Amino acid sequence: MPHHYWGDGDFDWNSLYKAESELRRIMTRRGRIGVHSKEKFGTLRFSIYFCNGTLHSFTHPGYYYSQYPKWLWQFDLKYQPLRFFTPIINFWQKLVVQYAFTTVCAKYPHIRKEIINDAPTELLPCELAIECAKMWVSWCKSCNKESTSNNYKCPHCGEVKR
Repeated sequence: MPHHYWGDGDFDWNSLYKAESELRRIMTRRGRIGVHSKEKFGTLRFSIYFCNGTLHSFTHPGYYYSQYPKWLWQFDLKYQPLRFFTPIINFWQKLVVQYAFTTVCAKYPHIRKEIINDAPTELLPCELAIECAKMWVSWCKSCNKESTSNNYKCPHCGEVKR
């Protein structure tokens, strides 16, 4: 797992910050996705918010507090006018997230692991999700031995992970 301390001279901090801003920009502009991100120990961490059926989650992605008048906010929460279109919107948003990570990882291949380390694996493209899962370890419940998270079966005892 990548780990860097602030001020390390052998790490490209400028590329990491540029990658973070590019990911945020692509997801917000092209997919209307709320993104909160930060750098921690030389890796990027993300909170990604998809449309939940309300107008506010689509028009103001990533905002926690209402940007609408009170009457419109109450209507929006009560009726969720986009609830019928939410599966289509979420499908598009997932494609945009995959596009963003693919594009940025191709642009900055030297910090690829730092970009995908803490990314949500269920939203990443397959090859990036597998690479991300290989960086994390989990423990088998029956034999209590450690293996990488990309294994569906424990390599030691053969038990299927749940």
